[in-house]
Amino acid sequence: MRRFCAVAGLCCMVVAESLPAQSADHGWQIAVVGSGIRFTGASLWLTPGADGAGLRPSQRFGLGAGLIRRLGRWEAGLELGVARGHPEIEGRSLAVEQKDLAVHRYRAALMLSHRLLRLGGAEVAAGAAGTVDLWHVESADSRTRLGGEARLALRVPAGRWLLENTAAYGWSPSPWMQDELTVDYERRTLKTLTFAAGLRYRL
Repeated sequence: MRRFCAVAGLCCMVVAESLPAQSADHGWQIAVVGSGIRFTGASLWLTPGADGAGLRPSQRFGLGAGLIRRLGRWEAGLELGVARGHPEIEGRSLAVEQKDLAVHRYRAALMLSHRLLRLGGAEVAAGAAGTVDLWHVESADSRTRLGGEARLALRVPAGRWLLENTAAYGWSPSPWMQDELTVDYERRTLKTLTFAAGLRYRL
């Protein structure tokens, strides 16, 4: 009986020791993120001498929040975000932003990532996301676009917090309707470059 109690006590100690590490690596996390977003594509101005200019959403700042579940080296999550801005015509030698017309993006994304390596206490992860973007264009109907995004992230722990820096490249159909463009514009795939900084809290 004494041996059984000793073994049971040892097992309880092992389980208790493993619980903090397990919850830190396998638990739920909530995140808040701020990002800088640059768009290319969306449309191309076909007029000779336009120098690659096109009508596209302007550069902007975005805010988001997410709920993430970690499972060992993998993690999956749901993200929601908003990025408010305007349209602009931009080319290699031209940039004109129309600030009196709102073009806002509201996003929902399903994310999956995998830890590639650890650097001391930090980690590097690569992942992908499927995105659903609702574009609100002032004085026009809203429109929904499905897309994708590839990501590379560096995460640094700070107690129960994680500091995260992410670079992402995304693509989706143009937010413009063809009848919103004049005949000298052609719709193109919208491409997005995003640099984000965020905080995660491990529940």
